[in-house]
Amino acid sequence: MIHREWRTARPLPRSAEKPAAQNALGLKDRIEDILITLGEQYHVIRPLASRDGLFLYLALHRANANLAMARFKLAEIEKGLTF
Repeated sequence: MIHREWRTARPLPRSAEKPAAQNALGLKDRIEDILITLGEQYHVIRPLASRDGLFLYLALHRANANLAMARFKLAEIEKGLTF
């Protein structure tokens, strides 16, 4: 069974926009995804490249999830968004 729940876009917290670790390491690349793993879940946060402060958020049940496919689909969804 697939359970999907859509939420409205919210501003991305400053800590997720430019993590201190990224700055400390001198990384100039943009963040594609932020992954949070729990015992039974994956949470994927994808900041939108085209719109600062907005992001896509996806929660997956770990036992049924294909993390690579989920990341690919989020990238596809992002490409299809218009503002």
